[in-house]
Amino acid sequence: MKMTNQTILNTLLTGFFLFSSSILIPLNIRNIPFFIFVIVAAFYLTKPKTHTNPEHIKILVANTLYFIAMGFSFLYSNNTLEGTTNLLSISPLLITPLMFYALHSRNSINYSFIINYFYIIFFCSTVLFFLLVIIHNYSKGYITETYFLHFPERINIDFGKYSIHPLYASMLVIISIIFSVPIYEKAKTKSTQFFVLSSILFLIVIILLLARKSAILITFLIFMYYFISNRNRKSFVYFLIAFMTCVALIYLIEPLRARFYELITTLYSLDSSTTGSTSTRIRVFNCSLEAIKNAPFFGYGIGDAKEVLSFCYLEKSTPYFNTHNQFLGAWLSAGLFGVASLIGMFFYGFKSAFKTRDFVHLSVLFLFLAMAMIENILERQDGILIFSFFINFFIFKNTTNSTLKSQ
Repeated sequence: MKMTNQTILNTLLTGFFLFSSSILIPLNIRNIPFFIFVIVAAFYLTKPKTHTNPEHIKILVANTLYFIAMGFSFLYSNNTLEGTTNLLSISPLLITPLMFYALHSRNSINYSFIINYFYIIFFCSTVLFFLLVIIHNYSKGYITETYFLHFPERINIDFGKYSIHPLYASMLVIISIIFSVPIYEKAKTKSTQFFVLSSILFLIVIILLLARKSAILITFLIFMYYFISNRNRKSFVYFLIAFMTCVALIYLIEPLRARFYELITTLYSLDSSTTGSTSTRIRVFNCSLEAIKNAPFFGYGIGDAKEVLSFCYLEKSTPYFNTHNQFLGAWLSAGLFGVASLIGMFFYGFKSAFKTRDFVHLSVLFLFLAMAMIENILERQDGILIFSFFINFFIFKNTTNSTLKSQ
């Protein structure tokens, strides 16, 4: 059957909305939207261009350079099996910008319809997922005085193909809270506003339950910026009350208090010999930097970076960790070209977000940047999928909208 342009556009919308509800999809089929994007890209790349926008070409280059850098580093990797696996895992970083470029150079896309439903589905899917998690935990009798202590571990291993690492779960929750801003602003009824506010409070509780220090601090910084930039004193007072309530809860809940105490004491003393996630990251950073010093220009190759780190940890008699910093990971694998390509992707994204004054785009980028400083978000499927989609979705959307307004 011959595929028409309308059929492909409908298929693309299906991919968008499947992605927006992906938290409800089992892990083994969560990349279905990206198979759809491959079909869309293949279809449009065979068609003649009908639109020419130099900005789209710049975006395509900026957002594919990281994959190209890693592909180049594969050429001097000794472990080709590991390199091939890693390249395939980051293929969405090539597929997604190609798809968006092919789509926008052959169509005029109206995002007003897409964006509203996309935000709502993503937000409601996240709320529903964690509501089902709480119901499941209640039915199993897990909600006890140690619930805060064991919640992150349970969500990571107890839900089979729906299990998710607490850090990536936190990222999805933060993105949902960011999306709640335009949802609330466009709500037409009091009941809708009440539902959104109630859901936000529920998601804030989930962030506390997930107990990721970074997620809590990032959420605070994003919404401090939002309320200060809006210059609404009444709303800012409510924000401060919510913040002080969260601080009180962190102090009263022992597992959270212990995590933040470890963070503060480790950073104050810069002592990496103690136990805890912060001191572990300091040791990992030191080992990563030592390895980078021996191959600063080209790195070791995408297939060999893991083995190089393993030798470093073996010498120090410590267990294996990845670099826990995406920039160091890029540098270790592909040298200066790798880390520069990642910095360039963020730079171009922030430039667009500030230019269009898009709070949602800016906040999601800040979330990715902050998480990339403490985690290799492009080395796990959950991180690769959300990063590759949003880093392209927002910049193509904003560039397209800016072009339409100037015409």
